[in-house]
Amino acid sequence: MAASLQNIVRAACRVSPVVLQRIHRAQTIQDGVRVVFVTPVLRQFFNSARLACEGVAAQAVETHCRYKDTPWEYLESEEYIERYGSRPVWADYRRNHKGGIPPQKTRKTCIRGDKICGNPCPICRDPNIIIHYQNINLLQQFISPHTGMVYDPTRTGVCMKQQKLLNKAIETARDH
Repeated sequence: MAASLQNIVRAACRVSPVVLQRIHRAQTIQDGVRVVFVTPVLRQFFNSARLACEGVAAQAVETHCRYKDTPWEYLESEEYIERYGSRPVWADYRRNHKGGIPPQKTRKTCIRGDKICGNPCPICRDPNIIIHYQNINLLQQFISPHTGMVYDPTRTGVCMKQQKLLNKAIETARDH
């Protein structure tokens, strides 16, 4: 039984490069666009998944552009209240880490180029949250009401890049 299973696996490994070559063969056409040629059986699945992804991406771009000029309006929208309620944006965030002891510092940045890390920080995970010195309601969530000091990034879970932008925006807001 084990020998026949080994033979089946060995045969599948020999055949799979040929099958994978046909599935993943790509050809560059005009304007540097890559088109993937897929077997007819899988074509329906890939086309429907691609259309679904394009719809989600278009909707995200549309909402991101809506709050770009006035980012403080997002904090008063129904979408924000439904997602966060009356709690700060960082309240439900918990970063995954290995071991029992959390890291001393948060990550440098959550977004590198067009790649987003797994489990991004509270600000990077929501594209509608834009740090701006006039966005007072957002900035107040990162300032202690008792001491007036900015919360430590290990408490809020914000990446170093966003923490730097937060500190800069808070200082600018205090100057105005």
